Amino acid sequence: MQKKAPVQGAKNLILRALAFLRLYETTVLHEYPRTYREELERQMMKLIPAIAIWGSFQWLLFIKNDTMLHGDAAILPVLRVGLTLVCVTVFAYYYFSRNPKRGYFGGLVVMSYLELATAVITGRVEAEPVYMSGYSLALVLIVLVPLDIRHSFAIITASLATFFAMLVLRGVKIETAYHEYNLLNLMSAGVAAYLMSYLINAIRRRSWEKSIIIENEREKSDKLLRNTLPDTIADELKNSGRVAPQLYTDATVLFTDFVGFTQIAEKMSPEELIRELDNCFSYFDQVAKRYKLEKLKTIGDSYMCAGGIPAANKTHALDCVLAALEIRAFMQQMKEIKAAQDLPYWELRIGIHSGPLVAGVIGESKFAYDVWGDTVNTASRMEAAGTAAEINISVKSYEQVKYFFNCEFRGRLAVKNKGEMEMYFVHELKEKFSADEVGRIPNTTFFEIYDELARGKKIAFKKDLGYLALSA
Repeated sequence: MQKKAPVQGAKNLILRALAFLRLYETTVLHEYPRTYREELERQMMKLIPAIAIWGSFQWLLFIKNDTMLHGDAAILPVLRVGLTLVCVTVFAYYYFSRNPKRGYFGGLVVMSYLELATAVITGRVEAEPVYMSGYSLALVLIVLVPLDIRHSFAIITASLATFFAMLVLRGVKIETAYHEYNLLNLMSAGVAAYLMSYLINAIRRRSWEKSIIIENEREKSDKLLRNTLPDTIADELKNSGRVAPQLYTDATVLFTDFVGFTQIAEKMSPEELIRELDNCFSYFDQVAKRYKLEKLKTIGDSYMCAGGIPAANKTHALDCVLAALEIRAFMQQMKEIKAAQDLPYWELRIGIHSGPLVAGVIGESKFAYDVWGDTVNTASRMEAAGTAAEINISVKSYEQVKYFFNCEFRGRLAVKNKGEMEMYFVHELKEKFSADEVGRIPNTTFFEIYDELARGKKIAFKKDLGYLALSA
């Protein structure tokens, strides 16, 4: 049992490391940068673990050689151990904050310390060739780190200035050709560091600018797709490339149509006609969204939406009738305003029917979310069989809303290709469920029952008790 403890501890450590990496990917790598500085911070967050871990032990390997070559220079091991302390501190800071701005700052600190400490060490040993080669390498290393060009140039300049200041302070004279050769190598490395930092920074910026253009276009296409399709359907289409048709056993379809549209439209300019239709349909869109209805399409002066799709629910008929009451009130208000100005106005017929239907996406280049089935056809017939400023519903819709709304039975009326069908006009909410005098706005009692219905409870009317009863 005791032998398993170290194994279990190692397993837990690995699991924690994997969990940290997943969190790192979620919080850093998947956040798209909107500015070039954010892009540098994002890249730095990818590199900071490797930079910190490498810097924590890499320089410690040289302490033995420093002691052998320059045992009297106590500052050399101190500076090398200092890099380890800086890297450990930066990594801990990065680990606990996981903030891209702080990650960038950590990388800046590590590289600044590395370059300046290398300059001090090389100057302290009076520019010995073996140390000069290491200093040249350190100058070029900064090119690999995603720093802002100003910071890169500042670090390189400060490092070279520190190195030459150390030479002056120690009175070092470059006299031999061997030393001159290594000094020329160092200067070449410095020039290369400047040029390569500039060029790589330009490449990084150009790559980021291209990625921003691609991301903006992707967001535009995604927004257009979501304006065309419901969010869940758009996600399915993006993930799988297709949308499987779905059968809904019960949903409600609402149609509207303007009465006398053609006659009034003939007296309007095309611009006025489009503006009037846009004003009306834009308001209908707002109402549909407020009542969780899915707008399907407009056909000329007809508007079509549905409840209970793409997310099935138990309140679709109530949602459609409430939306119809608000739409009718809007059109009535528009009529009064137009009539007061002696302008032509439109009146609206609204038809509603509930039943099964199939919903899906049609088209390959121009997608459209649509519904099919007899329910759709019957809803259209309810609209056509209605009258101006009335909400005409089928008996199936009536059965789902009759406890909440005052409805007028119209009898059995002939319907094209359907024979005779029972229909009802919806006038307003019943007084016990209305928060206003005209019976359009539901009150708290209505919403309490509505919430229970949304949770799946069924409704029944107890005649002997005169109230609505809910059952599971």
